[in-house]
Amino acid sequence: MSAKPDPVLSIRIKGRWHWAAVQRREDHPDGRVIYHVEITLTVDGVPGTYEKRFVWNPATMHPAPPVGGALQS
Repeated sequence: MSAKPDPVLSIRIKGRWHWAAVQRREDHPDGRVIYHVEITLTVDGVPGTYEKRFVWNPATMHPAPPVGGALQS
């Protein structure tokens, strides 16, 4: 039996969509949902993988499409 892959979000940063592997989700009593993700970003021309936290925002985040699916602009 194979391990289940991490869920993936599409996150829009500076007008571009990036895929991010969800490491953890935090649900807060005030209704906020925070996702801890691993995301690859290019900073100063150098790509790198970072651990980041994002507060759920449906305008800039959504579940990633299935493999082979396209991101919408």
